Amino acid sequence: MSFPSDAHKARDVFEILVRENADMLTAYLHSAVDDASIVDDLFQETMIVAWRRLEDFDRSRSFGPWLRGIARNLVLAHYRSKKNKPVWCSPETLDAIEARFYSMFAKTGRTFSEQVEDLFTCIQRLSDRLRVIVEMVYARDMSSAQVAQALGEQESTVRKRAQRARAQLYECLKAAGGEAVSDQAKDKPNPELSPSEQATDRMTHGLLRLLHSSSDGKESRIRRVLEHIDRAEDSRHARQSRRFLRLVPLASVAMIMAVVISVFVISPQPSAYAIVNDAITATRSTGMLRYEIFAVDSGREQAENRIGSLDMHGELSLVRLSTPHGHEFVMGRDASGEWSLRRDGSVERLTPRGASPRWINLGESTILIGSVDLLLAQLQNEYEVERVASDKAGSASDALILLIAERRPQIDLQGPRTIRVWVDPRSSLVERLELEWPQPPSAAGERGRRGGGALPPPPHAPEPWDQGDAIQDAFLPELLPGPPIFDDRHHPPPPERIVFQRAEPVLLTESAFSPNSP
Repeated sequence: MSFPSDAHKARDVFEILVRENADMLTAYLHSAVDDASIVDDLFQETMIVAWRRLEDFDRSRSFGPWLRGIARNLVLAHYRSKKNKPVWCSPETLDAIEARFYSMFAKTGRTFSEQVEDLFTCIQRLSDRLRVIVEMVYARDMSSAQVAQALGEQESTVRKRAQRARAQLYECLKAAGGEAVSDQAKDKPNPELSPSEQATDRMTHGLLRLLHSSSDGKESRIRRVLEHIDRAEDSRHARQSRRFLRLVPLASVAMIMAVVISVFVISPQPSAYAIVNDAITATRSTGMLRYEIFAVDSGREQAENRIGSLDMHGELSLVRLSTPHGHEFVMGRDASGEWSLRRDGSVERLTPRGASPRWINLGESTILIGSVDLLLAQLQNEYEVERVASDKAGSASDALILLIAERRPQIDLQGPRTIRVWVDPRSSLVERLELEWPQPPSAAGERGRRGGGALPPPPHAPEPWDQGDAIQDAFLPELLPGPPIFDDRHHPPPPERIVFQRAEPVLLTESAFSPNSP
């Protein structure tokens, strides 16, 4: 990626780089320092130094390793400032951590975040006693002492099991979904770890911290970096303007002031990414919001079939989906975090990383669902976003801002290929959001012959007109633990489009966003 000479364009390019590398840098810093409270400060310092030294970056090389090199120097400076306090990572361990980051993530065709999601599968392959330790330490953010007390174990036993779990997760992650993980190691005192072994342990620790962190924390870190850069640039431009005004003749001041006034009166339009940020902020700060959810299948009529609703109030959300066979799926987020109702009606509490959009198998199609702000957050990392004229037929208002986001070519995801967003410029709220998937020719033709109706049953499921409980169970909604696999043996493909259309809000109490609400 090249950097434009124009300062504003360079800043936009740098924002893309910040968003692309935010997860990676966060995981690296959690690997390098044991104190999570200083990760945010080191993140900001690293990004600001990278901005100031952008001209020194060799554009023929990857940005991530260069960024980690800056972070490494700042981490070592942090340790030096602590003087006699213990150092969590030696320089040798930091070098070994870098080698692991590079070998594991630098040469694949998948994004860093997508590969980290593989940890969900790896965690499920752990034995029960190791998986419980991981959940308590990382998902619930409990200390080793708290876990030991809760389980009735010695704290040293908890630490050893956590270390063994991290070692198994690292091997599983390297295999990218290889053979099942066994639990053959016995509880025994471990000798002092070598720098190489420490690097494996620290890196997996950092990835687990990232996996169980919230998207809000990530956005907050990015926002602080960009705001600092903008303030610094505004201050620099102001100093240059004052210096220039002292040099020009007084007779020219009037003309210069006229130009300055025209620049401020006719302000440039905000960038597409700035509009996305404003929309995320507005969605989270506005009161009650409702979006009707529609699925659009390939066919002549392109009919929008309502499949559910999304209610939001700040950080709270409630999704209700209905299938053509009369089944309902309910998922939400309350003050305690995300949850969903299992098939048997019991409540499943989801990990904090589940704050990202979720995949739901509705039996006839697999759809991506999440609160609007979290769907928008995808645009900042995985898509090229462009602001275009709002010329959509039948749009509510020509004054709406239309953003079109195309998935970056190097990103291989099951997510939508194209995302269209219509934003009200006055409120910055999303009026309409469309997620679009490319359709295989065979699927498009089959749906066209059916007249654009419901998707055909998945190849792995019986036809719905066959009766019986086992048959009906194949069409019960199911929350998937990770990204789907679209083939004959796993999950049916998504519809051509999923549409979120803003509607009149329904007044709900805070308890309505909890699973025990009627």
